[in-house]
Amino acid sequence: MLEGVTIEQLRTLRAVVEAGSFSAAARKLGRVQAAVSQSIDRLEAQLGLRLFDRSGRVPRLTQHGQAVALAAAHALARSDGPIDSAGLSDAVQIVLGEHRHEAARGSDDRGVLSPRRWRVVDLATKHTLIRHGLGWGHMPEHVVRDDLRAGRLVGLALEAWGGAALRRSLVLVRRRDVIMGPVAGWAQARLVELCRHNIDPDGARNQAT
Repeated sequence: MLEGVTIEQLRTLRAVVEAGSFSAAARKLGRVQAAVSQSIDRLEAQLGLRLFDRSGRVPRLTQHGQAVALAAAHALARSDGPIDSAGLSDAVQIVLGEHRHEAARGSDDRGVLSPRRWRVVDLATKHTLIRHGLGWGHMPEHVVRDDLRAGRLVGLALEAWGGAALRRSLVLVRRRDVIMGPVAGWAQARLVELCRHNIDPDGARNQAT
């Protein structure tokens, strides 16, 4: 279902939804209306779904269109309680990582909970796919903060995470044979300070004073 779908097509779909018409979306994207219409037509053909009802003056999202264009219409977003492994079995997880053989990935797949997954190589693509309801995945809070506030995305409660907030390790890598300059030294100290503040705000303030 997802083969051949491009990020540009999904951005065009989002523009039509937000602008309210193909012509307004074309102006927003700086393209001609025919190009926007053709992009949506190709997307519908590739997905095998009718995304817009074009019978009226203004195109309206069909039920399938709402599922693709709105990331809160995803089935997992409607779950009332914690989602167990069975609840994730049919959901596509968008995974950030290199396209390598399964045996060569090693620890790259930590946090991969769904047997169905689509691997991407950059965070922007992952964000776009999740926002368009094509899957779920782990995302940095600051990247999706506006989407969460606007209701375009919702946070998921997964049994595998337990009740505590999910945390990731931050590793600073540098060459041992290179002396850090004042800017790099400041950046390292600042990163350490921010991490400590996130873990223990009171302790970070005490250390900084």
